[in-house]
Amino acid sequence: MLLSSIFPVAVACSPGYRSYMKISHILLILLSLLALLLFSRLWVGTGSFPEIWELEEQIVRQTAENEEKQRHNQQLASDLEALGKSDAAIEGHARSELGMIKKNETFYQVIMREDKQNLLLSAPKLINNARQSDE
Repeated sequence: MLLSSIFPVAVACSPGYRSYMKISHILLILLSLLALLLFSRLWVGTGSFPEIWELEEQIVRQTAENEEKQRHNQQLASDLEALGKSDAAIEGHARSELGMIKKNETFYQVIMREDKQNLLLSAPKLINNARQSDE
């Protein structure tokens, strides 16, 4: 009825043409549903726009992380090269990381206020462990 008001030619035509119009209505509805289904996949499900946007964000985050790791690797490579060429670099690492002290040197340890509280809490445990190991 709605299409007959839009297309007045269909009213004046033969009954065969009306059945053709019914078939075209059904096909139009089916194609509309199919188009709706296909367009809904653009917004929901695998391969949808939101999923693509999330994957693009993951790529950006991973690229930034890779660049950071690459800078860290370059720093480690330069440290390794310096360690291979210079005894002073080896001594510097031994002093800072392993607590190396040369003969006739005096070691001074500076305890910051935040560390002092942690040291006071852990000191009795360390003393008890040392006494038990001596016995």
